[in-house]
Amino acid sequence: HRMECVSTDGKLIWAFTAGGRISSPPVIHQGMCIFGCHDGRVYAVRISDGTLAWRFLAAPARRKIVAYGQLESSWPVYGVVMHRGKVCASAGRHPEIGGGIYVYGLEVDSGRMAWKRVLSKSPAQINGTDRTSRRIVPNSALNDVLRSDGKLLSLPGHRGADFVFDPEMTDEQLSEKLNTAPPKKRR
Repeated sequence: HRMECVSTDGKLIWAFTAGGRISSPPVIHQGMCIFGCHDGRVYAVRISDGTLAWRFLAAPARRKIVAYGQLESSWPVYGVVMHRGKVCASAGRHPEIGGGIYVYGLEVDSGRMAWKRVLSKSPAQINGTDRTSRRIVPNSALNDVLRSDGKLLSLPGHRGADFVFDPEMTDEQLSEKLNTAPPKKRR
């Protein structure tokens, strides 16, 4: 629950306590220490003194569950990434539950939402008409720390095939892509 800034000799400079577990390293950008939290929020604290600059509720509601003996949001934020000048974060667990995975682009200085996308998928599907060709379409996205290559964002997917997407896609385009079986990886 605690983000700390320590000097090179190990002395505590400041500490900030968030509302839940912090499970990935922060992004340091424009004098801010920005991180996701399992309470469903994105936090930005000032590097100079550790005071809260802003926080953003990425979870669609304030619903809590117990996970690993700790209270956390039903839509945790595992981490953040910088993408095209925005802080990007994803909240949720899975595209088939809780309304999906909520992905945001936030302004660095204010935490104001610049854009929002929802990665939602219809429940497990069985393809094919005869019994021998039926199969469940595997998940193509699971929530984790978003990654950026500067052009596209990605989340881990089934069997190592990442779900890669452009945040400029519509929610409908994203849903269609999620409902399509990911390509099989070559061995």
